[in-house]
Amino acid sequence: MDSRRHGAAFYLALKTAFRETRKEAGSQERVAELTRVDQQTISLYENRNSAQFAPIDVVADLLDVTGSTALLQHLADVVGAVVIKLPEGAGPACVIEGSGQMAAQLGKAMMAIGQALADGEITPAEGDVIIAKLSGLIVSAHALIEQIKAEVAR
Repeated sequence: MDSRRHGAAFYLALKTAFRETRKEAGSQERVAELTRVDQQTISLYENRNSAQFAPIDVVADLLDVTGSTALLQHLADVVGAVVIKLPEGAGPACVIEGSGQMAAQLGKAMMAIGQALADGEITPAEGDVIIAKLSGLIVSAHALIEQIKAEVAR
């Protein structure tokens, strides 16, 4: 795997993400029933010592069954993208709930920024906390956008 574009750690993490997504769908045998490949091939896709990776159609089938975004996010990281799962449900109650959740997250993010800057600098650990809070806020904002779109379309 060393001759590939990304380092070995990336490809090993990709295999791990595939395996974790597969586990959400069930056993290798169960996933073989859900896709076009047999159990032994699924095993190769997960095997850290195998150069074989799951083709995109198999990944798509697996994502459809699990609804998981972890594997998709691992791939999106390559281009610096964020995967945001669309919210389920629509209606005024969902918009109100989403608005409240986003406001609470914004408040927590702003408090974390204020606390971090109290001594005049943001440490790496404080930065990690702030980034995580802001990332959650971005996801919530996108979810709220989708809920409002759904409400407008009704």
